[in-house]
Amino acid sequence: MVTIWITALMLIGSVALFVAAPLAEVFTTRKAAADDDAEAARLLEHQRGLATAAIRELEFDFATGKIAEADFRAIRERLEARALQAMAGLDQLRGNRPVRKSPQGAD
Repeated sequence: MVTIWITALMLIGSVALFVAAPLAEVFTTRKAAADDDAEAARLLEHQRGLATAAIRELEFDFATGKIAEADFRAIRERLEARALQAMAGLDQLRGNRPVRKSPQGAD
């Protein structure tokens, strides 16, 4: 009977340590700036990916006639703005300056 109790306590202790381990990170020293930049870059990449995937899905829905043209244009404009905002944030994080394109035909 004692063996069962000891085994149960060891199992409960193991689970408690397993659950509490990630919580210990909260109380440790703050991450370095490079880690913060990497996390911000991952978030911006994710946001860009979501916006571009939504644009592709929107274009498919428009092509199949599920969305009116006025709605398509309004939604696409908002999604493009989100994607461009994420890309600008990535450029800023990476230290790239935005490149201005000249109008077509003008060199």
